[in-house]
Amino acid sequence: MNRVLCVVIIALLVACGALSLGL
Repeated sequence: MNRVLCVVIIALLVACGALSLGL
């Protein structure tokens, strides 16, 4: 469960970073 949660959090951080770079 912890591993899945970490993967989700990392994915959200990467998505936010990609959006900020796109903007």
